[in-house]
Parts: sequence; structure tokens; C-alpha cells
Amino acid sequence: MAKYRQLSAEERLKIETLAGEGRSGKSIARILGRSQSTISRELGRNREGDQPYGACARARDGPPAGGRGAAAQAGRGGLGAL
Repeated sequence: MAKYRQLSAEERLKIETLAGEGRSGKSIARILGRSQSTISRELGRNREGDQPYGACARARDGPPAGGRGAAAQAGRGGLGAL
């Protein structure tokens, strides 16, 4: 059984480009060597209303500078007890 791999930022940007060219999900899947259902889910997940697919901002711009890390999100690493 094949192990699941998340889409990379590069793949998401390629999906955005190909979808913008009017390519079908099946065509994009074939080009990227991915399952058609993976591409379909990605296209649906990152489409807002009637707007075309847009790769997530993080894929386009990279991680935010000074972003919250896992420790901060878990409630650790803040100012501590005062």
C-alpha cells in the first residue's frame, strides 16, 4: 500500500497554474503523477465561492516571519506565569 504524501508548495503552485490555464483535474493529476481525487479535493478546498483555485498564501509566500510555532500554539512558550 502506498504511503500518503502531502502536496508540496511547489505542487500547489503548479496546480494553480494549470487550473488557471483551464486544465481539468484529471489532466492536472496525470501531469503531477497524483491521484485525481487528491487534485479534486485540493481544488475544492482552496476555492472561495466562485473564485478560481488559489494556492494557499503559505505556498506562494513561504512561512510567515515570526509566526507562531507549535509550542506557542500549544500554550507553551508565551510570557509564562506572571
